[in-house]
Amino acid sequence: MKKITNLLLVAIIAMVAVVTSVSADTVDCTSGSPKAKVGSTCYGKLSEALAAAGEGQTVTLEAEVNVSTDETNSYINLTTQANLTLDLNGHTISSNNATASAFYVNNGKNLTITDTSQAKNGAIKNTGNGSAVRVQTGVLTLEGGTYTSSGDSPFGTVELGASRSLTEESYRATLIVKDGVKINGGGITAGKKGSKIVVEGGTITAKTFAISGNASDTTDSIIEIKGGEITSETSAAIYHPQTGTLTISGGTITGTTGIAIKAGELTITNGTITGNGTYAEPSINNGGINATGAGIQIESNNPPYQGNVKLNITGGTIESTSNSAIQEYTDEEQETSLESISISGNTTLKSNADKDVLSFSEKFTQENFIAVGTKLEGKTEGMAKYYEEGASLNSNGVVVKPTANTPSSSPSAADYSELDKKLAEAKKVVKSKYTTESIKALEAAIKAAEGVSRNLNSYNQLIIDNLVKDLNTAMANLKVKNKVPTPNTLDNTLSYVGLALSSLGITLISVKKLKNN
Repeated sequence: MKKITNLLLVAIIAMVAVVTSVSADTVDCTSGSPKAKVGSTCYGKLSEALAAAGEGQTVTLEAEVNVSTDETNSYINLTTQANLTLDLNGHTISSNNATASAFYVNNGKNLTITDTSQAKNGAIKNTGNGSAVRVQTGVLTLEGGTYTSSGDSPFGTVELGASRSLTEESYRATLIVKDGVKINGGGITAGKKGSKIVVEGGTITAKTFAISGNASDTTDSIIEIKGGEITSETSAAIYHPQTGTLTISGGTITGTTGIAIKAGELTITNGTITGNGTYAEPSINNGGINATGAGIQIESNNPPYQGNVKLNITGGTIESTSNSAIQEYTDEEQETSLESISISGNTTLKSNADKDVLSFSEKFTQENFIAVGTKLEGKTEGMAKYYEEGASLNSNGVVVKPTANTPSSSPSAADYSELDKKLAEAKKVVKSKYTTESIKALEAAIKAAEGVSRNLNSYNQLIIDNLVKDLNTAMANLKVKNKVPTPNTLDNTLSYVGLALSSLGITLISVKKLKNN
């Protein structure tokens, strides 16, 4: 009887635990008009679902969410310490807030927003003057959805930056944009110290700046453009007045000026940057930029901006339909902010036919910074001083430097045949036969060979030849794993005979015991 009583008591406690574990904020999934769900549990408010979600869980929208009428606060504030995914599921989170974002990420963790609906029409929008999403701390990864603001707000459509300056990686305000994402209206703004923006794909279309910082607040920002389409309808596509790094390795960047920079370091390895606006005489602006139509516009305005601009261009196309591909300017009272510039590799610079390909103020005096292989299209009079020492421009507009190994004509395509042959041979290696360390070295050489650009010309043949050499070295250094020695000596033979006799003795003893039993 005591056992039964104890069992009943345990059952009652379990039932109470189950009942009390169900939040009072949950609603019936079929008749309770849920706004969102976590697993099979539904909630009447999106904010409640986000607060209840645990590490690694997904919050799925089940209906449209109007922040003004459906939530307790005038915005959604994600503060949970869990790494979460928000699935828009074809629904929209909307706000008309003039002073706040519709959605805040403020947790120092990771939030991924996606849209698994077939129509892919999930969205977050703010029709007021606030942004659609603000990342205060942590990492926001956009894998789907459309994000829209009025475009009149200085905060942009997606805003980065905390009220305090945090540069630690786990708290840094970070935004990652992937393929399929659309950001419209106000673009992306990096507003505080340590902000990080990574664009891997998607489209960003803004009335003014598509991506921008602020010289007063933004410092040490990191902006990486790896792909996607970045467009401004009326100004510079990227405005970079702050200290920090801007790295472009792909994508298309288009605005009345492609990139306007006043401070920081700009590195370009690939991609297309275009200034398509009407030509305008350069003029100093202490609170923004007056677009000139250049591909890259460098305003030497120091102070109030910190300047120290550095440009390192090793590939890609930089062009203007009305002005110079690259233009630097200052006024009579200020020195140039352009500290250094280097142009090499497979870079193409295009200007309007009536404008110099490169245009600098008289205060910029660096020479010999355009390396062999760079192509110039447009006016090039007086630019010989910028070419690598001893180089000249051939009839095809390519900077060349005749040597015993370099033809004076335009470069031909690089030869990849030996690299392809050696790469195929390396991939056939049976990895299980060799030591881990030697295989790692081979895999590194294979990865480097596969990652080399396939658009190199004959001036860059040495890059390919070195990769072939690295593959040969890695294959020559492969070490075979140690094998178990075979019993081919007298000592080994005797050892095996002894082992066999011992086994036989054990067997006979076992048989004898069985008989005695």
